[in-house]
Amino acid sequence: MNSIQSAAKLVLGVVVVVASTGCPDKSKQSDGNKSDNTSDATTGAKSTSDAPKSSARASADEPAKKDAAVPSAHATASSESAPTPAAAAPTALVGRQIDAGNVASGAWVDTFRYERTVNADAAKLTTAAAACKAKGYALCTTEQWERACSADSAVGANPTWTGSFDSGGKFIVRGPTCAATSTPDTSASVDGAGLSCCTRAVSVDSSNKNVGFLRSTGAQIVKFEIATQKADALTLQGILMPRMKFYGTKVAMGVADQIAAASKQAGDMWIVHDHCKIEIIPNTEAWTASCDKANFQNGKLSADVTRYEFDGSAHAITSIEEEKIVRNPAPP
Repeated sequence: MNSIQSAAKLVLGVVVVVASTGCPDKSKQSDGNKSDNTSDATTGAKSTSDAPKSSARASADEPAKKDAAVPSAHATASSESAPTPAAAAPTALVGRQIDAGNVASGAWVDTFRYERTVNADAAKLTTAAAACKAKGYALCTTEQWERACSADSAVGANPTWTGSFDSGGKFIVRGPTCAATSTPDTSASVDGAGLSCCTRAVSVDSSNKNVGFLRSTGAQIVKFEIATQKADALTLQGILMPRMKFYGTKVAMGVADQIAAASKQAGDMWIVHDHCKIEIIPNTEAWTASCDKANFQNGKLSADVTRYEFDGSAHAITSIEEEKIVRNPAPP
């Protein structure tokens, strides 16, 4: 049909061709890095598909507890961090569960597992990410790292690459103290780095402090992330509404299958959703999540803010939009 158009879209760093209805919106102009030089990180925890589900109207009867936390990298200009002490030789830390709780930014992070090993691959961002992925983990986000450092200050003894980036698209290194933050070049080798890996959990920032709501929203984002990395079309079909808005285009069908097919062609791919700002749409069961998202595939690293809209009653995504490009895809 003439009304059916083929549109190439970028979802989680994957180029996808979908059948669409109507005309796509004009492309958004990035205010991020426009220069030409500009996972499967699966979880070792229980499947997020078993996470409790709650609507956007969940009450605040069970508020999230406010825990003491180390300073947040999201709250500072990390590229101008003060000098930090020299790192000690990397040492291993036995894997442990880190309990759910708040970080300095006020966001809430669900329970996850953390471990640190001595590994030569820890020195560089891309090799560290690949090493974590091979273990069934991912690079910790900076706010996961903060939670782990709050639980055990020994976590901060070795610097480590994280899956988080600052406002300029520079990826963040935490350590060698719990307060230390730096942003070396993404191709740099970090002296004394330990390989810190975490199971997946996003940090959720919402005015609704109900723990059930926070846990459910975070779990749905992680479920989508993991299904994309695994090229799991069946799970994606259950997460994405059959008719949805996809990067400005009203899509009639096929998004899940196309995302899965594209993911299979990017075997080195990893994705990390980091800090997600949740907004409840008034007088509905719907909510949105604007998430910092890092992506690596085909040797290129990118960073952006992606906005998802969820139908709270169906527990499914109704819209995916790119809010901001922070780092255009480019080699580290």
